Amino acid sequence: ISASLEATEIIREETNNEIPVLGAVISPLTIATWIRGMAEVMRDVKKNPDELHKGLSILADIECDMIDAQVSLGTEIFVMPVTRASKDLFTDKQYEEFGVPYDLKILKHSKSYIIVHVCGNYPMLDTIIGRYPISAVNWWDRGTRYSLKDIKEKYGDKVVLMGGLDQTKTLIIGTPKDVENEARDAIEQAAINGGFILSGG
Repeated sequence: ISASLEATEIIREETNNEIPVLGAVISPLTIATWIRGMAEVMRDVKKNPDELHKGLSILADIECDMIDAQVSLGTEIFVMPVTRASKDLFTDKQYEEFGVPYDLKILKHSKSYIIVHVCGNYPMLDTIIGRYPISAVNWWDRGTRYSLKDIKEKYGDKVVLMGGLDQTKTLIIGTPKDVENEARDAIEQAAINGGFILSGG
């Protein structure tokens, strides 16, 4: 935490506060799987739910404090990885219990712009976009069944969409022409009437 805050201070000083600084806040369930391990957390969901809830509550409080600390340094925009909100890992019911309450606690605490990044082949976009108070959402639109076009039609008036470039293939081994073609396709899918930021998935 201290290293992140120190980095923010350095960036602020070096840029004379002339550019926005992107902060980070992380979903408690994501952090839990980093600390304890995915397999152990999956077991805890079924065998130790009370202890898991206690841990997630502590993590959510820490993340709220992290937001306050970054905001005090002038951070106005945050990216929030919600990497476990995927049906590859949890059922809707499980994420409703162990993910949603703690994500919402952080999001409601923040008064800043929040960009949520969702991972997985089956991201829970209906939950994330439909229920979370966020400014933008980013997911691997090139690798899931949720295309930019489909989400634009469903939620285009609710949230800014970010994506369009395949970070697993095109941006790594693609030619400049491949990137240009994919960018053009993404713009055609989602840029009409605004609300779209071209980025990696």
